[in-house]
Amino acid sequence: MPVNKTEVHNERGIELATRGWSEEALLEFQKAIALDPNYAPAHDNIANLYAEKGDYLKALQIYLRAIELDPDSATVRYNFGCFISNYAAEIALAEYQLATQEEPDFPEAHLNLGISLASQGRLLEAIDELRVASRQDPSDAQCAYELACVLLETGKTIEAIGELRKAVKKDPDYQAAWLSLGSCYLERGFYIEANTALLKAIQLEPNDTTALCELAALRAAQGKKTESAALIKQAQKLDAVQTQRMVQKSQHLSTLGHIFQL
Repeated sequence: MPVNKTEVHNERGIELATRGWSEEALLEFQKAIALDPNYAPAHDNIANLYAEKGDYLKALQIYLRAIELDPDSATVRYNFGCFISNYAAEIALAEYQLATQEEPDFPEAHLNLGISLASQGRLLEAIDELRVASRQDPSDAQCAYELACVLLETGKTIEAIGELRKAVKKDPDYQAAWLSLGSCYLERGFYIEANTALLKAIQLEPNDTTALCELAALRAAQGKKTESAALIKQAQKLDAVQTQRMVQKSQHLSTLGHIFQL
């Protein structure tokens, strides 16, 4: 039986890649493709090499070519799925970075870059990008809100309150911003301001379990246990599991769990 040189080069490439010899492996896969341009496994393996090197766009192009060549290959489809699962966030981050480099005055790109950085735990970088987005588009309430969320993750509650105030001023119907603002005020002990913000959040979304629990916590902090219990029961009807979780972690509600029968 004649030797299939295409498969030989591909197998040799896999062996070299397994040893960490990426450049040598790439040469073997390219030899396989030179012999058979439609040989999908070699395209698939080259794509994996580019992904490991961080050249995600090139990897994506080659994966799509492999699928085009052999759309019924379970291996190619599986590897492409792994690529998307493993590198989707990195691809988005890289593209946002390129967008801001190509066009620095691009607030939407800075906003999404900030969100992507925050999702990867790169909070200080995220704050920088979100500040740029806010400066470039002062009317965008989401920029202020997302910046506030990252500031909260870094423990900068007072700065976050300032950004949340900007967000609700820019968009008075921004329910998530009102809720976060109320929670921040409650944490800092500004009960009057917390009351205003949380009532607004509930007005905008009456069935928001988190908002109801936060208002219940405020009422408990104010010594209004009956009102607090009524709000918790209302929240329980909407989402008992989330309500229990919030009661247990709240410094104002945790000692009152027996009242709520959780």
